Amino acid sequence: MALTRAARSWSQLVLQVLLLLTGLGLLQVVAERTNHRFDLTPGGELSLSPVTQKVLAQVKEPLRLTVFFRRGTREQYAQLLERLRALNRQVGFELYDLDRYPDRARTLGVTQYGRAAIEYAGRRTVAPGLPEEELAGGILRALRGKARRIAFTTGHGERAPGGGAESYGRLAGALAAENYVAEGHSLLDGPVPPETDLVVVAGPKHDFLLPELDELARYLKAGGGVLLFLDPAPLPNLARFLASTGIRLGDDFVVDREKRVLGTDGLAAVVELFKQGNPVSDPSA
Repeated sequence: MALTRAARSWSQLVLQVLLLLTGLGLLQVVAERTNHRFDLTPGGELSLSPVTQKVLAQVKEPLRLTVFFRRGTREQYAQLLERLRALNRQVGFELYDLDRYPDRARTLGVTQYGRAAIEYAGRRTVAPGLPEEELAGGILRALRGKARRIAFTTGHGERAPGGGAESYGRLAGALAAENYVAEGHSLLDGPVPPETDLVVVAGPKHDFLLPELDELARYLKAGGGVLLFLDPAPLPNLARFLASTGIRLGDDFVVDREKRVLGTDGLAAVVELFKQGNPVSDPSA
């Protein structure tokens, strides 16, 4: 009886070991045939941004990234490139030490450390390999083939797309990462260039002349878009122009005395929550 019980125990142990090995084998097969990563970091530091994910979703053909790094910095580029390839298997990449392969870099149009040559559908562009948003912008340029153009009006005290502290330099930089080119344009010098995708009026301090507004009206009728950032100021010509399109230009302030920037009077409100699902404020929409 004791021998029988011992044999039964050994049989059960062998069966359990076989079941365990079989389970591990099946798990290995599933792991090799699937491609899922889980980011358990508190802030999702190892995940790609929603914008980058949308850009990669547009990649339908082989995309080649060739990054030239400074010695000792290879790993920081490799980690990002691995995440890109994990999300879209059309992405391939190579990493080269610029000091060891300068001729190859010049062939691809790279002359600086940390630059990536991006090749897609016969097109090539060069962009920073880091940070992620810069590389994603370069990929987007390669996908689209040409940049979209934004014209900032000038001549009325507006903020420029680049320059001093009062300019929209940071905005222009973010737009460049999204494959937009921001340039100044005076409506007195001529009509809005036909390849312009958007006209931005960024905080004018002086009113527009009627011929300038006529140019804006022609641009709108042709299907163009205009974005206005307006501070409370007497702009009668611009107000009448907007009224003709059904928009009433008010002279009000938004004041938030509870959620305001510390030490201010409430005119600098802090927006903590944005409406979900709106593509303007929700990158995942």
